[in-house]
Amino acid sequence: MVMGGAFGFAGMMLSPLHVCMVVTAAHFKTGLPGTISRFALPMLVFLAIAVSYSLLLMRLL
Repeated sequence: MVMGGAFGFAGMMLSPLHVCMVVTAAHFKTGLPGTISRFALPMLVFLAIAVSYSLLLMRLL
């Protein structure tokens, strides 16, 4: 459940179909690839924490 929510959130945030991403890229006059690459590292950290938390829960329960 934790990993499904985390990966779903990451997919939504990194998707070029996410309207906020397109509006932000247009406002700051950057391309979508540049914007997505700026989001990639924080999303990888977020996913690593989510996977670690999920593994911890599986071990404890």
